[in-house]
Parts: sequence; C-alpha cells; structure tokens
Amino acid sequence: MYFFQLAMTSCHIGSVQVLHHVTLSLPPRARCVVAGPSGAGKTSLLRLLAGLQAPSEGSIRLDDADITSLPPERRGFGWVGPDPGLLPGLDAVAQVDLALRASNVPQSQRRDIARRALESFGLAQRLGHSPHQLSSGEALRVALARASVASPRCLLLDEPLARIDPTQRARLRQWLARWQEETGGSVIETSHWLHESFQDASHVLLLRRGYVVQFGEANDVRRSPASPGVADFLSTLPVWWSIPANAPQNGWHGPLPARAASCDLVGVRLERASWHATPSHLPCLGPLRVVRIQDLGLLPCVEAVFPSGELRRVPWRHLEPPPTSGDVGWAWFSEDAVVVARLDDRC
Repeated sequence: MYFFQLAMTSCHIGSVQVLHHVTLSLPPRARCVVAGPSGAGKTSLLRLLAGLQAPSEGSIRLDDADITSLPPERRGFGWVGPDPGLLPGLDAVAQVDLALRASNVPQSQRRDIARRALESFGLAQRLGHSPHQLSSGEALRVALARASVASPRCLLLDEPLARIDPTQRARLRQWLARWQEETGGSVIETSHWLHESFQDASHVLLLRRGYVVQFGEANDVRRSPASPGVADFLSTLPVWWSIPANAPQNGWHGPLPARAASCDLVGVRLERASWHATPSHLPCLGPLRVVRIQDLGLLPCVEAVFPSGELRRVPWRHLEPPPTSGDVGWAWFSEDAVVVARLDDRC
C-alpha cells in the first residue's frame, strides 16, 4: 500500500516546464530526500505536493484518494521552507497557535498545546519572544513546531536546515525521527546536505532539469547509481571510473567484481578509500605518486597522480605517517566502495 502517489505529473510555471512526467510512490512513514542540482525542480515538486502549485497534467493521490485539486489547508501537510516565515507581530506561542486555529482546535486548548510543542523543541525560555528576538535556529524550531503541532500526515521541508550549524541540524534530525515514530507521519525534504540526509532517508528521489534521474530506496540508490553522474553527485570526492577492460592500466589491482562484467564502467568511491604506503592483498588502486597533502577539515587528503595521469584525492586517515611529495602509495577500499554503471549518464 502506498501513502503518496504521483502519476505522470508535470508542472509549468508560465511557459516554462519545471517538472516532466514525474512518477513517484512512497509507502507510509517514508523519509524521502529530494536531491539534485540548483534548478532541478526540487522546490516545485514540494509546492506541487503541498497544493501551492497546480500540475499541468497528471494526478496526486494520498491513501488512494485523488487530492490533485484539494487546496493546501485540506491536505493535512506541514510546510517549512528556507525562510521560517514567522509573522513579525506575534510571539512564539501565537505563531504556533495559528496552525491550531486553522485545524479547528478549541480555543481553550490551543495555548497549552502550543506551549508544549515549543517546549519539545527546547524553547521553554522563548515562548513570549517575537521573531526579531530569536536566533535563526530558534526561528526554525518555532516554524517546525508550527508545522507539526496539528499532527500532519506529512512534513514537507524545503531545505529549512541549510542555515543552521551541524550540531543543530543533527538535533533536529533526531527530533524528526522521533516525530515519525510517535505519529507515523512521513517526511519529504529537499536537501544539499546529502550525506547527513541519507543517514535517515528511507527513499531518495534525484532530479535534473525537471526529470527524474533515479528514485528508489536509499540503500539501493547508494549501491546501484543509475549513471556515473548520479554516483559522482552523491560522493564527497569524485568517483574513480574505468572501463573494466582498462581498469588494470588505470590503477586497479586485484580481481574485478563479477558484476562489472556486465556493465560499461566500474568505479570506486574515493571518499571511502584510505591512503597506504603499501599495496593490499585485496583489490586496491595504485601506484599513486604524491603531489601534496590537502587538509579539507574533517577529511585530510593525499593529492596524488594516478596511473592514468589523473590528479585525484584519496583520504589520509592518520593510519600511517603522512607522506611527502614524491612518495608512492596505494588507495585501499572495501567492497561497499565499488560501484558499477552504464554509460547512459543522465545526471
């Protein structure tokens, strides 16, 4: 049984078609990340689901009921965008009260419900504060409390976590997980913080120029990207790619995985590899000649020349002494770093 279904849904804004025949099915309690480069159609898709934008063709179904023409207030969804959208003349409690009023909650209960919702976000000391008295993280938490207080069927989140620090993002992701456990609701979010979002995602939808590039369960998308472009988009460091027949000349040592025999390309996610001074008895890449060490914050890397002549980065995980310019080493990796793909690069 599916919770959400879009069938061949397209959308125009003026004369521009921003979504092309999008088909999507999500089970109950899904946590779906919608990703893609800028201009891919991520926000347009969420606006379509919320009822803020009408499709030019196709249908939207919720629990097998057609909601294509339903107005936003009758869909039972919560929305939070990049801007919290708080009204300047209202304190935090009054902001949340607005959502309860729209849901026909009795006036005698609204203030207590709003206070409890804000307290669950750690805002007990900010109940009477207006938007200009709140930090960006506090304003976002007020917006999330307002969006979730009326127990919506689904939260639609259009990159609301982009402006807050990693610690706050982690806490809010934990809150979203608890909210789903307690209410059984779903979450559909757009995100540029893919590696954080993927940790919680059950499903992933990748868009480019309004087209669906790949959709599926998160683990399946990680293991089997639809194209080299998808694999590179989902990786911190560019993937090392080679035609299987040329892999040994390009640096692959050891047996190729059996699944590479039926594919056009075999790749290694280099962010999952690690630099070593000696080759491994398992498959590895090398020999690699060091150019320099680059400190990328949490991921120090060795910049090295591969046998193919490419200059690539390999994480140096402090397992060995740091190499110096001119040293030769190897990139070790495990099976989960290996990907295979067709040459149909649609993303």
